[in-house]
Amino acid sequence: MYKNITTFIIAFFCLFVTISCTDGRPYCDDAFVTVVFEYAVENEKPLSYVSFFIKLDSDVSRTASIRFEHVQTGYFWTIDTPEVAVNSLGNWVGYSCIFPRDGEKIQQGVYRYTYTNKAGDTCNGEVTLEYPDLLYTVAPSEVSAVLGKKSDKRIAIYAENAHLLYYDTYKKEWKTPDDIWAAFTSAVFFQQCYESKYTSETTIICKMPIQLKKI
Repeated sequence: MYKNITTFIIAFFCLFVTISCTDGRPYCDDAFVTVVFEYAVENEKPLSYVSFFIKLDSDVSRTASIRFEHVQTGYFWTIDTPEVAVNSLGNWVGYSCIFPRDGEKIQQGVYRYTYTNKAGDTCNGEVTLEYPDLLYTVAPSEVSAVLGKKSDKRIAIYAENAHLLYYDTYKKEWKTPDDIWAAFTSAVFFQQCYESKYTSETTIICKMPIQLKKI
């Protein structure tokens, strides 16, 4: 009887230790990329960058770094100060502005990511980034046609100090800029955007030239 009890205690202790040791290990549940194009003026190449976030099934407060690598070229970014967010959709860690190398376009294809926590534990995965290459050459007025029916017209409206007042669907009753200023009296500028869930893994956001409130 005592032997059975001892065996049970040892088995339970081993199970407890196993659970305790593995509980803190990170698990990469999913990953999403957003390709952003910002158009400043009609005839200039847009500024472009990538927003990349991993959905973690673990404690994001223990985040140390993320490595984000383009598989085909081997070029990689090491993010030592990742952005962390916890909301109703889960635990997220990543970075909002990953810029391509100077003078280059954002590379399409497969990216491999490696997440590392403060204990040195890792999880990894791959995500595919895609977008229409024409977005680098078309005028802002032609962006909607390039994205086609996959895109939604949205608008970001800001007050002083770039304080975001509204980011959502562009309402049909806003026929002119004056309609927007009337709806948001504290607004000082706005930016129309086209947002497209281009693939299951890639979202595209195209930001049109900023429109300032005339005083």
